[in-house]
This record gives sequence, structure tokens and C-alpha cells, in this order.
Amino acid sequence: MRKKTGKKTKPDIFLLGKAEMKRLKKKFLPREKGPANVLSFGEPVNWPNPGGGSEKLGEIYLNLDLTGGEMDKLAPLFLHGLLHLLGYDHKKKGDRIRMENLEEKIINKISNS
Repeated sequence: MRKKTGKKTKPDIFLLGKAEMKRLKKKFLPREKGPANVLSFGEPVNWPNPGGGSEKLGEIYLNLDLTGGEMDKLAPLFLHGLLHLLGYDHKKKGDRIRMENLEEKIINKISNS
């Protein structure tokens, strides 16, 4: 299910090293294997937003050690995390294909701009 919102939303982005990403993955996704290149956590429903304005869409954690901090490697990971926050996933093969196709379409559109 895709997250629908009529309000302005924004994600918080965190750039972490391999050790911190491993700690987060172990804590929140203990059954997942392999290194974490991107982790996304949606904002809980009815989470207070005392600052007003934009509400948080969620948090995206990117692994700097796996990307070398290179923007051409970070951007696709950010997009992947953002799509998760918008409700896309890849638990089923069809969902994975749709998500990968959308990622490719967006990256191509940005690259050709």
C-alpha cells in the first residue's frame, strides 16, 4: 500500500558507517542477512509534530562505507529508501519488479534532465 498524504512531508537522512548500519540492522531486522546498504523506517502514525510545517515521512539510513560516499552510488540507495517510505516493497517477486522498474525510470529521467 502506498502512503498517501496531502501534507508536505520530508525524510530525515543519515549517513552512517558499516558498524553503525550493522547495529541498526541487527536491532530492527534481525532475520535479514548480508550487509545493509540502506535502511528506511517510516514515521509512526499519529506521531506528534510540534514544529508544525512539514511532517516527517520517516528516516533513511545510507551506508557510506559501501558507497565510498560517492553521489552516483548514494542517489540510487536514497531513492530505494524513499520508495520504501512511500509504501513500496520487494517482499514478492512482482512487487520487486515494479519497484526496480520505477527506480530505473526515475534514475533515467533524472540522468536525462
